[in-house]
Amino acid sequence: KVSESPTPYRVPLVSAYAKDHLVPYYGERDPVPFAPQDNPLANHIVFVMDESISGGLLGINGGHPDTTPRLAALGDRLLNYGIASSASNLSSTSNLAFQSGLRPDQVPDLELRSLKNPNVFSFLQAAGFSAYLIDDQVYSGRPNNLMTRFDLDKLDGHLPLRAREPDSPIEQIDFLAIDEVERIVNATE
Repeated sequence: KVSESPTPYRVPLVSAYAKDHLVPYYGERDPVPFAPQDNPLANHIVFVMDESISGGLLGINGGHPDTTPRLAALGDRLLNYGIASSASNLSSTSNLAFQSGLRPDQVPDLELRSLKNPNVFSFLQAAGFSAYLIDDQVYSGRPNNLMTRFDLDKLDGHLPLRAREPDSPIEQIDFLAIDEVERIVNATE
């Protein structure tokens, strides 16, 4: 292994590798390239991501039994994007693709657009919305899913639920997230 080699060998080998491979980008994202032209069609936009379940198992997508009656009851107030393919088998990659708006024609991401494009939160704010992230995956307040402090700095609020509620049973965390969504929506009426 290179990492176990003596320093006189390790440094040139690592340097040669770095020269030929992209170094991950860490910095501010690009600004939103345009401003909205009309008033929003909705007062609130709530994105719910759960890439750990097959979309075909959800009642709202035709799965049986009906597991999503509350979502179905929203009718035309809900925009369901349906079943989507995962970008990878890692939550971080799926979330990063969603946040950055990376298109299929930009893969492989040789220009690191997934780390540089304005993220979905920036677009929401440019359109006049508040942007909150309710994260119920990690036990710390640190950025998750390849987000950086630059992403968190742009949010109106970041709620790391497991960090805030470490003693809550894991099966209750999603219900806490629902309560937080309701609280935020009511506070921003």
